[in-house]
Amino acid sequence: MLTASRTIGFFAATLCSLWILPACAASAASDATDDVAAPARHPLISETPSAFQWSLHLDSEAVSDRDGGLRRGTVSDTVAHAAMAMDTQPLGLWAGGRFAASALHIRSGEPSRNYVGSLQAVSNIEAEPATRLFQLWYRQQFDWSESQLKAGLIDMNQDFMAVDSAGMLLNGSFGVMPTLSADVLASIYPEPGFGIEAAAVRGRWQFQLGLFQPDPTDRGSLFQHGQLLIGEVAYERMAGEESWGHYKFGVWQYRQTDPDLVHFPRDDAGIYGIVDQTLLRHGARELAVFLQGGASPDAANPVPYYVGAGLQLQAPFHARPRDLFAAGVAHAHIREDDAAAETVYELSYLIHVYRFASLQPDLQYVVHPGGQTDINDALVAIVRLHLEFD
Repeated sequence: MLTASRTIGFFAATLCSLWILPACAASAASDATDDVAAPARHPLISETPSAFQWSLHLDSEAVSDRDGGLRRGTVSDTVAHAAMAMDTQPLGLWAGGRFAASALHIRSGEPSRNYVGSLQAVSNIEAEPATRLFQLWYRQQFDWSESQLKAGLIDMNQDFMAVDSAGMLLNGSFGVMPTLSADVLASIYPEPGFGIEAAAVRGRWQFQLGLFQPDPTDRGSLFQHGQLLIGEVAYERMAGEESWGHYKFGVWQYRQTDPDLVHFPRDDAGIYGIVDQTLLRHGARELAVFLQGGASPDAANPVPYYVGAGLQLQAPFHARPRDLFAAGVAHAHIREDDAAAETVYELSYLIHVYRFASLQPDLQYVVHPGGQTDINDALVAIVRLHLEFD
């Protein structure tokens, strides 16, 4: 069994090795934003209109299976994410238009597949190594109707299934729920496909509709073999001028006729719901909780049901107003013979090192990795370095 001293030693050694890197990058990021460093799934570009914006984010992490799972070992994941955006009105053109593009370079040891054996990815940046165009879209906002249209290569998780208070947790299930990501091909990290989105706001209500190609890896096929259709309605709870909660409900339908996609359903559907609630604000300190759940009960789906919950606390210590603490649990029902449900417990702490850098130690305990009952529960330690250059 894993001893406490070995786990503490792993964190200490990795932190010491990563701590020196921000100092090396200081001169290159002297004009970086003062915002708290955000996890990789958050947008890289500000929504503030500007003639031209650019951003480069680097996430590099050590992931160690300390006990259980398929085998013990440590691997690294690194993602470089470059993005740019141009807004039409500051350029002297029409109002409300934005062009955006981004690219990824991924190097990954794929710890979930090679070491942990879990269905829910222990890291939201692990993926097959690749260098690719990630997003490329145009969005038009219509101020007179509080609506917008967006088309191009789109990561749908930026607009659908988004949970702000789950944003710093590293397990992939706190992004897109596995009742969608594990059952069908979705337009998400690491390879979004072509999609069209429409959104409208009516008071505190927001309505969104998205249409995405059924195979994002075949960007030339577009909608020739079907589509993924998703709709979401959200209500924002306000207290004065401040937002205190978001409540979301969504439905999706997947249809495809591609003979190459024999391992995916021809016709599938699901629903999901999200509660994202702020409980406390006092100075820099803010406490928020979330609850999310999804269902796609078709008999062919490997994950018919999922539920997740957790909390995020900003400024857990008064002397560290920009630090964040988060905890979460993700429970995925796995439909296979003799399979058990997979449950992940996660604790994470984001250390704001400098205005462009953060370190994030993370600990996950995976019960029944991949639904397998013949391997031991896994204890996974992660330390992630996040750098931002704007």
